[in-house]
Amino acid sequence: MLDHLLSWIFSSWMVFAILAVVLPALSEFGWRVGVAHSRVKSDKRRDGGSVPAAVLTLLGLLLGFTFAMAVGRHDARRELVVQEANSIGTTARRAQLLPEPEAANVGRLLGEYVALRIEAHRKTQFSQRFEALRKDSANLHERLE
Repeated sequence: MLDHLLSWIFSSWMVFAILAVVLPALSEFGWRVGVAHSRVKSDKRRDGGSVPAAVLTLLGLLLGFTFAMAVGRHDARRELVVQEANSIGTTARRAQLLPEPEAANVGRLLGEYVALRIEAHRKTQFSQRFEALRKDSANLHERLE
């Protein structure tokens, strides 16, 4: 239950939504405080160019590192999906070399396995349905061995 709640709170879309609301609100707050502060001390020299530049630089670095990590995860996940698809295709081609009753059985089991894996990729990782699909696919995998 707690894992599901935390995965929902810390999902990338929720973090984006929170940051999309919080960062502009904090920026507006800071701007208003700065305007009010500058009215009080108008006789002092104001250097407002370096602070926004530093904040934007840090924001750019944060976005750059975030996207770099996301691209790495995406590439690794894509590579794993391609490897699994290649393994399934190889198994299907090798199953055609078996005698007919076993070949049909392996082909049917592979069809069920592919359907389960596609559905599992569409579910969230911490859902109960994902766990059930994972167990079912492991069971089919053992039956194929």
